[in-house]
Amino acid sequence: MIPAAGAVGNRMHAQTTKTPKTPKLVSVSERNLQSAAVRLLPKHNKLVSSEVEYLRRVLGDKATQSEIDEKVALVRSLSWSEITGDA
Repeated sequence: MIPAAGAVGNRMHAQTTKTPKTPKLVSVSERNLQSAAVRLLPKHNKLVSSEVEYLRRVLGDKATQSEIDEKVALVRSLSWSEITGDA
């Protein structure tokens, strides 16, 4: 049985008017941070413990993946005193 043209049109309309999803929060764990570093950093892409501590301090317990990616990409451009908190 072929659906009526109006039924197909209504179904397509319902699909195009979905509300945008809110970004999912993920745990700011060492594993998630290291995975992001491997993906984003060109070489020497493993984070050292001070960088992991800094990222966990800045991001908190949960963050979106885009927030994690942004901070991981930024961490290598920071001075060591900013990372360790010895300002």
